Amino acid sequence: MRNRPIMALLCSVLLAAGSPLLADSYQQHDDLEIHYNAMPTTRLAPAIAEERGIQRSRLQGMVVISVQRDGKSVPARLRGHAIDGAGETRDIDFRKIRQGNFVNTVGTFRIDDLERLRFELEVQPRDDDARYPIRFSERFHVD
Repeated sequence: MRNRPIMALLCSVLLAAGSPLLADSYQQHDDLEIHYNAMPTTRLAPAIAEERGIQRSRLQGMVVISVQRDGKSVPARLRGHAIDGAGETRDIDFRKIRQGNFVNTVGTFRIDDLERLRFELEVQPRDDDARYPIRFSERFHVD
């Protein structure tokens, strides 16, 4: 499975939380696969959230990003924000989470129930001057 690191994190997060698996989305840029997914932090089991240092809250969402080349994790810098329906920008606080040989980047941000956010992210792999845009939107259903 090419998207093993992000799926490993999502499986541990979602199965521990008793939630069905969400589809992993990705974009291909040259020889890079950039996998991403967004969800409310309430989908995290308390033990998983504490282990990963993520605060569970009805008002907080998270985005998980994994960058891969030839099935191997590629460390990368992420920048970006989310934009709500009124055009207001929300900062995303990104940090790295290691799982064995894989590195995921997790970002947290404020959410409201039934809100659709548009994400505008920029991924810059380490040792690479190129920057890759990632654009997607997600509607959040707060548990």
